[in-house]
Amino acid sequence: MQKFPKHLRALLLAIPVALAAFQVHATVQQAPQPSSTLSYTFDFENILRPLSTTNASLAGFGLGNIGLSPAIGLAMTTALNSVAPTATVAVTGAVATQSYNGEGRVAKTLGNSDGGVLKLKSDTFLVNNNFGAVQANATTAGHGSVANPDRFSLSFANFTITGVQFDYEIFPDAQCQRNSGCGPDMSLLAGTYKVWSMATTPSTTIDPQALGVSNKITFDGTNILTFIDWPSEVGIDNLTITGCVTAVAGQCAPPAVPEPAAIALFGLGLFGLVAVRRRRNQG
Repeated sequence: MQKFPKHLRALLLAIPVALAAFQVHATVQQAPQPSSTLSYTFDFENILRPLSTTNASLAGFGLGNIGLSPAIGLAMTTALNSVAPTATVAVTGAVATQSYNGEGRVAKTLGNSDGGVLKLKSDTFLVNNNFGAVQANATTAGHGSVANPDRFSLSFANFTITGVQFDYEIFPDAQCQRNSGCGPDMSLLAGTYKVWSMATTPSTTIDPQALGVSNKITFDGTNILTFIDWPSEVGIDNLTITGCVTAVAGQCAPPAVPEPAAIALFGLGLFGLVAVRRRRNQG
């Protein structure tokens, strides 16, 4: 029986290795891969519509023109699509306003101040929908549930959030006045987990008129952010979210590692070099 030349035998031995390498490579390619991390800041500017005549009594609350949950969600979706074209945002239990002032109990608000610095024009910010007439209007017009008036939620589709930062305000009420010493406990839930609370934030003045900027808060990926009030109303503005369109195990874009296929092909190349060198030495 005629024997194959040594170099041909080496090539035949290498074929199964190469096929296995390509099979592993195909398997790796089919596995879901996280997308790169993105950041976007929602300023909530101009998410307003005129109040209906049925809500005229809210003028005393300092709400002025408002925007309800659908208008807020549509504006946030349109803005986020500039960096994540397939992402959508649904909002529950929020009101967008430029003028809410805690029933006249505070002068500085997120509408006229950023971090306590007076602004040149009124800005739009979000508060939880804790107003009787607005709640009734929201329910009858299909603007979302107000079963939990102490909170509002932002639900994201096709986008996973791994971090946030925002301007906040806690408004006084009749039971807990400004400078009364009551301790604020505004909270943020990422999914069902509390990831931030005013009660545990260092160096915070314990006072219902709490106006400031949160620290950068990071957590495992979630699609729902819920802001819970204390004592009656909370507001946010300039919400910066960090996340990605496709997360794997709640994480975005982990550090790249060599693929098994690349390692196998590298090994195959070394095998071929050794075979060629041996053939030359024998010749």
